[in-house]
Amino acid sequence: MLFTLAMILDELAGLDPVCNHKTQKDVEIQGFFRYAEGQKEFHRNSIYVCSNEELKNWDNQDNSVIFFTYGLEPEEIRNVKNYCYIFRKAGSEIDIFNRYMELQAEYNYWDKEIHLDIINSCSLEKMLEYASMIIEYPIQVYDPSFRILATSRHHRKQLSDFQQASALGYTPPDFISEIQKRHMLPKIQETGRVIVAPAVNNPGHINLYRAHRADGQLLGYSCVFCGEDHPTRGYLDKVELIMQNLDFYFKENQKHMVLSKYMYESFLISLLSARLPIDSRIISDRAKIVRLPLKGEFVLVQLNFNEKDHFLLYLCRLIQKYVPEYSVFVYEEYIYLLIVKKHSEKSVEELAAGIIRHLQETLSYYHFSCCVSNLFFELTAIYDAYQICVRLEAMRNYFSFDPGIYSYRDWKTALHYLEYGEDVDIRALLMPEIHKMKLYDAEYHTHYLRTLSAYFENNCNLKQTADALDLHRNSAANRIEKIQQLFRLDLNDFKTCCNLCETLQMMNLLEPERQNS
Repeated sequence: MLFTLAMILDELAGLDPVCNHKTQKDVEIQGFFRYAEGQKEFHRNSIYVCSNEELKNWDNQDNSVIFFTYGLEPEEIRNVKNYCYIFRKAGSEIDIFNRYMELQAEYNYWDKEIHLDIINSCSLEKMLEYASMIIEYPIQVYDPSFRILATSRHHRKQLSDFQQASALGYTPPDFISEIQKRHMLPKIQETGRVIVAPAVNNPGHINLYRAHRADGQLLGYSCVFCGEDHPTRGYLDKVELIMQNLDFYFKENQKHMVLSKYMYESFLISLLSARLPIDSRIISDRAKIVRLPLKGEFVLVQLNFNEKDHFLLYLCRLIQKYVPEYSVFVYEEYIYLLIVKKHSEKSVEELAAGIIRHLQETLSYYHFSCCVSNLFFELTAIYDAYQICVRLEAMRNYFSFDPGIYSYRDWKTALHYLEYGEDVDIRALLMPEIHKMKLYDAEYHTHYLRTLSAYFENNCNLKQTADALDLHRNSAANRIEKIQQLFRLDLNDFKTCCNLCETLQMMNLLEPERQNS
């Protein structure tokens, strides 16, 4: 592992180095040695540590040799043609040598650990943890369209710019448009090294940017937030060292993408095709490998194209280009897209609707229908979501419906689905708001679900609802208002009320089964 001269001086700044001549600090140091008295041969671009007496008697003219010493003033060695650094706070050459060896050992260990973790497919967040070991400033990593991929969590500098960007969780559109307006992206891409630029949202602050490429393909960007501090040359070299490791991460990640995609597809297909339960430990281990959460908010989208056979894989690759943040895969005769809510203000259903609209616009010359499952909260429920999509498509064909977007948001259709027949967990058809209400009641010991049931049982009459719950009328009204606010329900909407009512009725059928299970 090679250090630049500037980086070494930056790390040894506590020993107060002073130079006798101006040097090119970006030179990479090939070696660090103890000078032997009478030595005639030297390695180029190397540092030799010597005593002050040895340096005074030095008469070699080789400018590629750099000396470190102590106990002198620059005026005493003006006649020495070589570049020489005097460390005024060092007591002996051993102090200098020991400090450098500590530095070498620390960085070699860091470099070895980070390379091993990259080879073992560590996460981007883990990479940023390594970065925080040697620089105190926070970092964000972006994809080629400048959407946030990862954010450092452990850093010694607390900067308001970074905290705002980190709290938001995604890159705002005005940030990207400002970067484009300043023509920063071409500059970052062309340089190939760390560049210093004013922060987009605060011109008085400094950011360090770097593009990451593999075989000419742009894979992402990194940004170090420095605030009001202006980094030294040595500090920039240290950041460059981190960025080179991020380059290696992106390149290795690119190599593993084909294997990862295969593992992702085979894992989901095993869940789609498994009617019998799979061992939970196996599911947990494989989910970690493909980096899928076991719990969260999920929606499964099935795309059914008129074009089949050899066109299907081509269409799958084509769709993957349009939605690179999600994995697209083929199972049986359909293309599937599992949408997982990550860092976004939008619900997973809104994300799904946006993606489908985008695909309809970009693939307007293809004829296809979309079948969208209900929202589900555990990855293992993907089997039920898959059955919903398959049945929707079967009903579409059975009733000769035109291509379009089909889902079970309408409970009448859901009941029709049950009549049409398939062994599926009925809980997958429950309205997600009811599921969230159950979880909320369990966590905060509220009684919103019971209140809502009583409200519908008493024909939406607040006084009768209050009597049934042994509450004051105002208390019952407040609860109903709170339910509408918390779960975004409009109880003045007839269709919403019908869906809620039927969901609650279905739950009454399920509860005894749950208690007996």
